[in-house]
Amino acid sequence: MQTSKKSFYEQTVDSLPIDLQDVENNKGKVYVEQLHKIGCDEEEVIEAIHDFIRAASERSRLAEDGEISKQKFELYYDDLLNYWKSISKPKFRFAQKGAFAQVGYEVYYTCIAYKGKINNYEPEQGYTHKGTYHYLSDQIKLGWHPEWESIKRKRKMINEFEIFQNKAIGAHIIWEFSKNYQMHHREKASPSLVEVMPVLPLCLNKRVVSGIKERNFKGGAY
Repeated sequence: MQTSKKSFYEQTVDSLPIDLQDVENNKGKVYVEQLHKIGCDEEEVIEAIHDFIRAASERSRLAEDGEISKQKFELYYDDLLNYWKSISKPKFRFAQKGAFAQVGYEVYYTCIAYKGKINNYEPEQGYTHKGTYHYLSDQIKLGWHPEWESIKRKRKMINEFEIFQNKAIGAHIIWEFSKNYQMHHREKASPSLVEVMPVLPLCLNKRVVSGIKERNFKGGAY
């Protein structure tokens, strides 16, 4: 019986050395925070960082070489996500508050034992599926702790704060508001400080932004 040939090749661990600076740069990432949240020790975190870096490197190479299309990777992500859901949902639902870290730790190790399939083939290198799980964790598509979504909320707040702190973005938003305010004001007056102050918070409100996008403004930053 003739079998189809595997459409991609994964490099061995020895072929993908890890730079110490890359390890340090990864320690502040979301997927590492998620591991700390379930009580992973330093050795486990370093191993996860190595898997994350190697998987990222190989995804780039496989995509550039045309061995695996973006669509195939998306299907692989869905495969791993669906498995995570099947494991985490019943575990998280009935987890006791005092056992959250333990439950998350068990969910984590159950999930990273599952390789999934890329283009109908199981990956041969362990970093491929483990690193992909960490990639999805870093994107906050999944989490190991029953309260993992609190990380998503915290990161959203951090992103909003960074926008507030970005002088260029803030200045541009205020400039656009002031320009359009003056353009539509009967006396062509500039807005007062009291009128300008709510502009940035409003621009970070999803419902308000959606409403602005639906309006047919001409020119400017709309």
